[in-house]
Amino acid sequence: MHLQNRARTAQGSSQISKDAYEEARGTSRDFRIMRLLSAEGYAEEIAEWTWSPTGLSKAMTDVSLEACVVHSFDTTARVQSHLPEYFRRVGYQCTTSHGDGPFQYGMQTDLSFFDFLHAHPERALTFDAYMTGNRSTRKHWLEWFPFRKEVLDPWIQGTRQDDDSVLLVDMAGGRGRDVTLLTQRFPEAKSHVVLQDLAGTLQDSKVDRGSISVCAHDIFASQPITGAEIYYTHFVLHDFSDERCIIMLNHVKAAMRPHSRILLNEIVLPERDCPSFFAAADITMMTNLSALARSEKQWRHLIESVGLDVIRIWKSPDAEDWEAVIEVR
Repeated sequence: MHLQNRARTAQGSSQISKDAYEEARGTSRDFRIMRLLSAEGYAEEIAEWTWSPTGLSKAMTDVSLEACVVHSFDTTARVQSHLPEYFRRVGYQCTTSHGDGPFQYGMQTDLSFFDFLHAHPERALTFDAYMTGNRSTRKHWLEWFPFRKEVLDPWIQGTRQDDDSVLLVDMAGGRGRDVTLLTQRFPEAKSHVVLQDLAGTLQDSKVDRGSISVCAHDIFASQPITGAEIYYTHFVLHDFSDERCIIMLNHVKAAMRPHSRILLNEIVLPERDCPSFFAAADITMMTNLSALARSEKQWRHLIESVGLDVIRIWKSPDAEDWEAVIEVR
């Protein structure tokens, strides 16, 4: 992954030769792997034992794409390489335990996936860069979900816009990307949105605290904010089994009032002919988190199991994307 950057450091140019590399590094290297990389299109062999980057290798110097590859190989692929022996050990049963699943077996740890990242800051930074890049490739939900018509205007017209009212609670909202975009797009929402996440995550948040309230909260604990217009999550529930999601949804249900709704921003898999990317994402959920990506039927079953109803599923206009906003009451 870092070969091109090393070459530029060694030579001050955008090509690398075996002799120049060895001279710059003061060591001998076996460059046979470059034959394969060249054959696969990652480098162009412009002379004997001399290569220049291709469009593909240049693209892979992008921070988020590099992070994707590093995380995929160093973590996900390592865990998945142990799947055959793991499933033999557990009698070919899928586990829903986030503390004793394929990830723990493959990484030889007792920690959950996210606790493992927190314990290894370099891996956490890589994962964060990967997720940031992944989000940047798709339209943000506020670009296609009619937030003003469906949420903001009814909230204002319903005379619930007083000083203490809460328009939206972003649960497990990370550093606040969604609430920041929301208040920028809809200034009326300022001072009426709340960002929730674990205290350690919120320490790194740079949201405008004059416009956005910040509240340390574990989604598996009682929801302290009652009567909000919207309780929102973005790609959260697919990280957890049905059993864990039921705990979270019940806490939100207890905090809701008749006007309250839940918006779940999630992937909704098709019931058949699932594209390979999203099918692979589901396997990754199983591998790393003992969780799953869900189809519409699975989402409805989960939501109805806690006595809530799906009002509507708002789907992304991108025909190749299966992202949606599930409206729940």
